[in-house]
Amino acid sequence: MIAENDSEACPLLRFGIQAYYQKLLRHGIRVYEYEGSFLHGKYVQVDGRWASVGSANLDFLSLWFNRELNMELRGAVPNLLLRTLFLREFARAHEIVADRWARRPWWRRPLEGILARIDGWVQARAMGARRY
Repeated sequence: MIAENDSEACPLLRFGIQAYYQKLLRHGIRVYEYEGSFLHGKYVQVDGRWASVGSANLDFLSLWFNRELNMELRGAVPNLLLRTLFLREFARAHEIVADRWARRPWWRRPLEGILARIDGWVQARAMGARRY
Protein backbone atom coordinates (compact mmCIF):
# COMPACT_ATOMS: atom_id res chain seq x y z
CA MET A 1 0.00 0.00 0.00
CA ILE A 2 1.09 3.56 -0.69
CA ALA A 3 0.13 6.32 1.74
CA GLU A 4 -2.12 8.94 0.17
CA ASN A 5 -0.51 11.70 2.23
CA ASP A 6 2.82 11.07 0.48
CA SER A 7 1.49 13.38 -2.23
CA GLU A 8 1.32 16.25 0.23
CA ALA A 9 4.89 15.71 1.42
CA CYS A 10 6.46 14.98 -1.96
CA PRO A 11 4.31 14.66 -5.09
CA LEU A 12 7.31 13.57 -7.19
CA LEU A 13 7.88 10.63 -4.85
CA ARG A 14 4.30 9.56 -5.37
CA PHE A 15 4.50 9.84 -9.17
CA GLY A 16 7.73 7.85 -9.12
CA ILE A 17 6.09 5.06 -7.14
CA GLN A 18 3.03 5.09 -9.38
CA ALA A 19 5.26 4.53 -12.41
CA TYR A 20 5.26 0.86 -11.46
CA TYR A 21 1.47 0.49 -11.15
CA GLN A 22 0.77 -0.24 -14.83
CA LYS A 23 3.20 -3.16 -14.92
CA LEU A 24 1.88 -4.55 -11.64
CA LEU A 25 -1.74 -4.27 -12.79
CA ARG A 26 -0.92 -5.87 -16.15
CA HIS A 27 0.42 -8.91 -14.28
CA GLY A 28 -2.73 -9.24 -12.18
CA ILE A 29 -1.31 -7.74 -8.98
CA ARG A 30 -3.84 -5.76 -6.99
CA VAL A 31 -2.60 -2.32 -5.93
CA TYR A 32 -4.07 -0.30 -3.08
CA GLU A 33 -3.34 3.22 -1.88
CA TYR A 34 -3.64 3.93 1.81
CA GLU A 35 -5.62 7.03 2.70
CA GLY A 36 -4.49 7.45 6.29
CA SER A 37 -1.51 9.35 7.59
CA PHE A 38 1.96 8.57 6.34
CA LEU A 39 3.66 5.66 8.07
CA HIS A 40 7.23 4.76 7.13
CA GLY A 41 7.04 1.33 8.77
CA LYS A 42 6.62 -1.83 6.71
CA TYR A 43 5.94 -5.42 7.56
CA VAL A 44 5.49 -8.82 6.04
CA GLN A 45 3.65 -11.78 7.55
CA VAL A 46 4.09 -15.44 6.65
CA ASP A 47 1.57 -18.10 7.66
CA GLY A 48 0.39 -16.09 10.68
CA ARG A 49 3.36 -17.26 12.77
CA TRP A 50 6.33 -15.19 11.52
CA ALA A 51 6.65 -11.51 10.67
CA SER A 52 9.26 -8.87 9.93
CA VAL A 53 8.46 -5.32 11.06
CA GLY A 54 10.59 -2.23 10.52
CA SER A 55 11.61 0.59 8.24
CA ALA A 56 13.53 -1.29 5.52
CA ASN A 57 12.24 -1.44 1.96
CA LEU A 58 12.97 -4.53 -0.10
CA ASP A 59 15.47 -2.75 -2.31
CA PHE A 60 19.25 -2.56 -2.44
CA LEU A 61 19.48 0.90 -0.90
CA SER A 62 17.59 -0.14 2.23
CA LEU A 63 19.15 -3.56 2.54
CA TRP A 64 22.79 -2.61 1.81
CA PHE A 65 23.37 1.09 2.42
CA ASN A 66 20.67 2.81 4.47
CA ARG A 67 20.61 2.43 8.19
CA GLU A 68 17.29 0.62 8.28
CA LEU A 69 16.16 -1.79 10.96
CA ASN A 70 13.64 -4.61 11.01
CA MET A 71 12.52 -6.81 13.87
CA GLU A 72 11.48 -10.43 13.61
CA LEU A 73 8.29 -11.58 15.36
CA ARG A 74 7.49 -15.21 15.97
CA GLY A 75 4.41 -16.77 17.45
CA ALA A 76 0.66 -16.63 17.05
CA VAL A 77 -0.19 -13.81 19.48
CA PRO A 78 2.10 -11.06 18.10
CA ASN A 79 1.17 -12.07 14.57
CA LEU A 80 -2.54 -11.95 15.40
CA LEU A 81 -2.08 -8.42 16.73
CA LEU A 82 -0.18 -7.42 13.60
CA ARG A 83 -2.87 -8.96 11.38
CA THR A 84 -5.54 -7.01 13.28
CA LEU A 85 -3.61 -3.77 12.75
CA PHE A 86 -3.26 -4.56 9.04
CA LEU A 87 -6.97 -5.24 8.57
CA ARG A 88 -7.87 -2.01 10.37
CA GLU A 89 -5.51 0.06 8.24
CA PHE A 90 -6.32 -1.80 5.01
CA ALA A 91 -9.97 -0.78 5.40
CA ARG A 92 -8.75 2.80 4.83
CA ALA A 93 -7.16 2.00 1.45
CA HIS A 94 -8.69 2.12 -2.01
CA GLU A 95 -7.90 -0.17 -4.90
CA ILE A 96 -6.28 1.14 -8.06
CA VAL A 97 -8.41 -0.39 -10.82
CA ALA A 98 -6.62 -1.09 -14.13
CA ASP A 99 -9.18 0.43 -16.53
CA ARG A 100 -9.52 3.58 -14.42
CA TRP A 101 -5.73 3.81 -14.05
CA ALA A 102 -5.35 3.63 -17.83
CA ARG A 103 -7.52 6.79 -18.08
CA ARG A 104 -5.29 8.93 -15.84
CA PRO A 105 -4.23 12.33 -17.27
CA TRP A 106 -1.90 12.11 -20.29
CA TRP A 107 0.80 14.31 -18.73
CA ARG A 108 1.39 11.85 -15.88
CA ARG A 109 2.74 9.05 -18.09
CA PRO A 110 5.92 10.82 -19.25
CA LEU A 111 6.51 12.19 -15.74
CA GLU A 112 6.13 8.70 -14.25
CA GLY A 113 8.50 7.30 -16.89
CA ILE A 114 11.17 9.92 -16.19
CA LEU A 115 10.94 9.36 -12.45
CA ALA A 116 11.14 5.57 -12.89
CA ARG A 117 14.35 6.03 -14.94
CA ILE A 118 15.81 8.27 -12.25
CA ASP A 119 14.96 5.62 -9.65
CA GLY A 120 16.67 2.94 -11.74
CA TRP A 121 19.71 5.18 -12.22
CA VAL A 122 19.99 5.90 -8.48
CA GLN A 123 19.64 2.21 -7.63
CA ALA A 124 22.26 1.25 -10.24
CA ARG A 125 24.74 3.89 -9.01
CA ALA A 126 24.25 2.77 -5.42
CA MET A 127 25.15 -0.78 -6.40
CA GLY A 128 28.03 0.15 -8.72
CA ALA A 129 28.07 -2.00 -11.84
CA ARG A 130 25.66 -4.58 -10.40
CA ARG A 131 22.09 -4.49 -11.69
CA TYR A 132 18.95 -5.95 -10.22
